[in-house]
This record gives sequence, structure tokens and C-alpha cells, in this order.
Amino acid sequence: MLIVIDKRIPKEAKTKLSQFGELIEFETNTITYAALSGHPDIFLCQTPHTLICAPNLPEYYFSLFKKNNIPYILGENPIGVKFPDTSFYNCVLTEHFLFHKKGLSDLCILEQNKQLEFINVSQAYTRCSLLALPSQNFITSDKGIEKALKNRNLDVHYFSPDKILLPGMLHGFIGGAMGFYSGKLFVLGNPDFHPWGKAFKTLIAKQNIELITLYEGPFFDGGGIFFLEN
Repeated sequence: MLIVIDKRIPKEAKTKLSQFGELIEFETNTITYAALSGHPDIFLCQTPHTLICAPNLPEYYFSLFKKNNIPYILGENPIGVKFPDTSFYNCVLTEHFLFHKKGLSDLCILEQNKQLEFINVSQAYTRCSLLALPSQNFITSDKGIEKALKNRNLDVHYFSPDKILLPGMLHGFIGGAMGFYSGKLFVLGNPDFHPWGKAFKTLIAKQNIELITLYEGPFFDGGGIFFLEN
């Protein structure tokens, strides 16, 4: 299994994650601005059936995917230097829903997932700000996303983005600080460093999810943790 992470996440987190699969330390140069340049969730979109990649993803990563038999499809829109050209692939997809800001999703994502119900949210960086858990439960650090999901009677839990680190920005987002795989929630940071950390741990425990803290420090937004199987 490949685990795609921003090359800049804390070293302690890399060491711990490497116990679960082969790490792909992601980075790009000159494609987009520095804060997002190594974020997997800017260039990759995980769908229920395949991986959709920005066409200007560096060739090195396509070679890795081919070598490891990771199925992928090329999207239509290249990632650009600034918004909205940084948001085309930043969607959240589940078994039933596709969450994103209407009008910004890459056409390939929409065409490949017509069976999903599209739920429009105000936050274009949806994957940065929203994480889907089992049984249609969701965690978000965006009030607009929280409102949209509650309007659909979905079980969504809000946690403040304050104290979430994203170098070069005022703060990061909760979805970018974690990834879910095989009943485990992998978190870049320890919830104890977050003002709402106790509530976060209680929520995860109630859902019988194993919480794996990857380093002893505040939540770190690294553009998500992507687990890729062939």
C-alpha cells in the first residue's frame, strides 16, 4: 500500500506512518503557491472506485502509481497558481454523496460519479475542511459545510480550525490533518493540543474508531493522508 503525504509533515509522523505502508513524500515546484504545493488533496481526488489526478501532476508520481498498480484517471483541469485553479480536485466523495462547491469540480470527477448525489457547499477547499467517517458521520472545521450537511440531516461534528498548523497561513483545516483507513483514524497531531480535543476523542471513541496520533504536537494540515491500494 502507498501512503501519500506532504513531504513537510513532522518527521515523527513519517516514522509512525511508515509502519503501515510505503510513504510517498509528495512535493511540487512552481505549479501552485508554497503552502499548498505538497498537499495531496490539491492534486488527487479519491473516489469510491478510482483515483483522479490533475493532469499536471509531476510525471514521477504517475510512474509510481503504475509501478504499484494503483488505478487512476486523468482529470481535465490542470492545477494553477491561485484560487480557483487550486480547488478542482478538493472534493469529498462517499458511497452516496459528492461534496464540493458547485461549478468548481473537475468534469472528470462529475462524469465518473454520476450515481452520487451532489451536495453543494460554500467552501471550495472541501477535502481540506471535511472528513468522512463510517456510517455517514462527518467532521468539519467549516461552519458553511456544517450548515449544508445539517440541512441534509447528516451527522456532522464541527471543530474549530484554530490551533491547526499550516505554515504560511493563519491556520489550517481539520480534514487536511488526517486520513481514515481500515477502521483507523490517522491524525497529524495529538488532540490534547487542541482546545476541543477532549470532545474530539470522545466522538471518535463513540464510533469505535481506533485513533492513531502520529506525533506529539498540534494538528498539522498536510493536505490529508491518502491511502492507496491496488
